[in-house]
Amino acid sequence: LFRSPRSTVILYAAQPFYCLGQLMLTMLTWNCGGAFRQKYQAIQEIDPDVWIIQECEDPGQVRKSSQAYQDYCANFLWIGENKHKGLGVFAKPGLTLEPINLNQTYRGRVLKWFLPFTINNTVKVLAVWNHHNDAKAFQYIGQFWLLLEQNKHLFEDFILLGDFNSNARWDHW
Repeated sequence: LFRSPRSTVILYAAQPFYCLGQLMLTMLTWNCGGAFRQKYQAIQEIDPDVWIIQECEDPGQVRKSSQAYQDYCANFLWIGENKHKGLGVFAKPGLTLEPINLNQTYRGRVLKWFLPFTINNTVKVLAVWNHHNDAKAFQYIGQFWLLLEQNKHLFEDFILLGDFNSNARWDHW
């Protein structure tokens, strides 16, 4: 349980839910609302193998953070427009995270925010933080649909995890 001035967040992770051969993983996704370096302890008790964090700062550019945070978040991938807020993927030491190249543009616009990656070159995951964009047809879940549509030939055996920000008020086509 994590309490912040804005909300109470209950974090829950089930038993390992993905198995591939001998690789069993527990994964967690959480929109931390920023300042992950001050909140990361909330997920340590759950002890996930991989954690996908929306609205987190770029751990490679955080100046004021503890050594414990730096150690906990040393194995990561991250994307975002600025170093203060983006989409991060983290893994325990011993797991390899490798980005996967997907077409993430549509009509010259970047689709936000998607981070496709593999774990140990076997498990394929698409980390999602659906986000607003500069055109009504590119809002939140619409961007996710466009990403899937133009890359559908690549999305076999993918795990999709994240903050989908799906709400009818953002559906403008």
